[in-house]
Amino acid sequence: MSQSRIFDAPERCVVGTVGGPGERAFYLQVRQGAIVYSMLFEKEQARLLALRMGELLDEAEVRGDLPKSAATEAADNGPLDMPLAEEFRIMRLSVAWLRKEHLVVIEAASRVADDDEDDDDPTESQTEMVVSMHLSAPYAREFVRRTLAVVSAGRRSCPLCEQPIHPSGHICPRANGYHRLR
Repeated sequence: MSQSRIFDAPERCVVGTVGGPGERAFYLQVRQGAIVYSMLFEKEQARLLALRMGELLDEAEVRGDLPKSAATEAADNGPLDMPLAEEFRIMRLSVAWLRKEHLVVIEAASRVADDDEDDDDPTESQTEMVVSMHLSAPYAREFVRRTLAVVSAGRRSCPLCEQPIHPSGHICPRANGYHRLR
């Protein structure tokens, strides 16, 4: 079974974190009216989502699909809305461009357990949950900017293996366990 929730005119759609560097939890949060939906996902998913959205918007601009009067969106650097209630962990993300509407659509999906079923087989008692978020092109550009800033605010990446460098040190697998001389 599948359930879906569509946020076709969200007031806010952001990526934010909870916790300190090395222990941050990343959330994709959307708010429309009184409904706030928070979904947990990985840092790399956030980075790839932002990069792909940026590429999608660039392609739409080159093709002339963006309206000429696309105003810029005000920066949203605020924290996540509280209280933070995790709806699910994102397992699949997709991004699409609705050409006629000039909208970017983000779809986040996961499997969630059904509360009302008492089956012994856990795979049968799961429902796919799909959340769709429709963002205007200017808002999507701001989403990309903020997401890349949030992702880069964490630990530095190793120049060899691109894994995060922990404050206590880093043994690089590409350097066969040796530290690089500086």
